[in-house]
Amino acid sequence: MAFSYMHLIERWGTGMLRVAKMIKEAGLGELEILGGETELRFNIYRKQAAEQVIEQVAEQANKTEQDTEQTHKTEQATEQDTEQTHKTEQATEQDTEQTHKTEQAIDLSIDNNQKLILDLLCHNRDITITDMAKKLEWGRSKVVYYIEKLKQNKIIERVGSSQKGYWKVTIGEKDNG
Repeated sequence: MAFSYMHLIERWGTGMLRVAKMIKEAGLGELEILGGETELRFNIYRKQAAEQVIEQVAEQANKTEQDTEQTHKTEQATEQDTEQTHKTEQATEQDTEQTHKTEQAIDLSIDNNQKLILDLLCHNRDITITDMAKKLEWGRSKVVYYIEKLKQNKIIERVGSSQKGYWKVTIGEKDNG
């Protein structure tokens, strides 16, 4: 109180509050007050230290964001793996069905040349007669001859045009007519 009478201070007990307000306005963070038994300690941190804390918080946020992104990518990869497994299972079912049809064709007492063509058709339903001739090292007319025999026996049929269609193996399919 003596300082107030001597006009060395403006008001009693408001100086540190004003200092704390100025520190906060300057963006230096909060004033840290540590009390001991006989003394008080006031810590004011430099702006640089406050910026470092902000940077650390930002880095932690980035890391969290990256972790979240990585988790999302892992989830997407798991979904893709599941889809791929499902597609593989479907392909296996189709192969099993085609193998069954081929075995039924063998039971129909078709000759070896027809079996070769049927095997090609079971593995690639979009194959052309020219490609079959190349794979079997036959002439095109020989392939056409055996294709016609398979069609006559209702073992295969052509669905669509000769250029945009595909071969359908019909062994074991029930007639709906």
